[in-house]
Amino acid sequence: DVTYFIDFCLDSLVTAVGKVERKLEFLMKITALEDKDNLTRNQVSLLQRLSLNKHKVISIEEYSSDIGKSREIARRELKDLLGKELLDEIKQGKKFVYRINTSNLRAKLWGASS
Repeated sequence: DVTYFIDFCLDSLVTAVGKVERKLEFLMKITALEDKDNLTRNQVSLLQRLSLNKHKVISIEEYSSDIGKSREIARRELKDLLGKELLDEIKQGKKFVYRINTSNLRAKLWGASS
């Protein structure tokens, strides 16, 4: 009977839409850090992008290119996020890369709402 298949597909779709909705709410909540933690729009955008893939890393050079600013400004902004414990610093070869600290970000966001 096709009815069971359609029911299964609709349930799957509802579940998927729910996950997308929660992810969008999380991404929107990150924007509150701009004022709360005095972050730049570039920093907020970076946190949003990195939170979509917790295994993604970014180097100072990549971030500098992304924001169109000097390497020193990019380094300062990344170190600021590191100091606020929103990023982790990892040594890869001769350089450092940065990855989102999801647990600290979640704690800060949930603390921001209360």
